[in-house]
Amino acid sequence: AGLLDNKIATTHWAMANEFRKRFPRVLLRPDEMITDDSGIVCSGGYDSFLDASIYVIKKYYGPTVALECSKVFLHNHGRHSQAPYTIFNVPRDHGDEEVLQIQRELGKNFSTNVDFDELAREYGMSRRTLERRFKKATGVTLLVYQQRTRVEHAKALLESGNSSFDEISYKVGYMDNSFFRKLFVKYTTLRPREYRSLFS
Repeated sequence: AGLLDNKIATTHWAMANEFRKRFPRVLLRPDEMITDDSGIVCSGGYDSFLDASIYVIKKYYGPTVALECSKVFLHNHGRHSQAPYTIFNVPRDHGDEEVLQIQRELGKNFSTNVDFDELAREYGMSRRTLERRFKKATGVTLLVYQQRTRVEHAKALLESGNSSFDEISYKVGYMDNSFFRKLFVKYTTLRPREYRSLFS
């Protein structure tokens, strides 16, 4: 018990919220495919035990042997992040009904530039109070929630259609496609073209 307390660890991205509730002392890094803290190696994902195996082989036997093992395992060597596979999923069972309503509103109107000050007034609270309650309930700020929601819609359009990224940027609410491209890379670690190639 407590083996991972105050240590960096990872788990499957879909289990991150539950993991944090159960093990609040662990320094969780759910975007990481592999973590290694004080000799304790963790991996996230169904088949990431192969990533962990290759990591340990590389650590003790070097990159050449690790690459050869990757070929034997028929495994894509060099996956470092879960971010491209992650589906944005924040808690909705937090018990704050007003925050839940705001989550629904932001999800429904994801392409609209919401004025957060006006949103706070609509719910009878200050912007500061709204930001505090929203982050306490969901774990993210209003702005990050809006950005991640838009990125999720852009991912879906890249996966299923032929629209250019400029068109997709406009559809999800960004006139500045250069800015949204940087945002997309920030949250997925992949360029839009790379993401489409991997998942479409």
